[in-house]
Amino acid sequence: KVRVDPFISVDEQIPNVVKSLRVIIPISFESVKLQITIPATYAGKGYNLVSNAGVIKSESWNLDGSWGGLLELPAQKRQELYDELNKLTKGQIRIEVIR
Repeated sequence: KVRVDPFISVDEQIPNVVKSLRVIIPISFESVKLQITIPATYAGKGYNLVSNAGVIKSESWNLDGSWGGLLELPAQKRQELYDELNKLTKGQIRIEVIR
């Protein structure tokens, strides 16, 4: 059970509520960092997908027109992004997980 106290601030209660909910619902706040390189042909649309998926920590447009960047996103969104980028680039994308 979770009891919400109206006299205690929300910020103070969140950790206890989340801890109680994790027993019932698998909640994960893990994030993953990906080093992504998108070929020039798909860089425009690929950049749009990447920027909507998470936070771009660093990026560079290479001389050949390709885009490279470090993306941080929630771990549960990783597979969805893989699928979208592979579909867009027909498997020509390069993604590396950074630990």
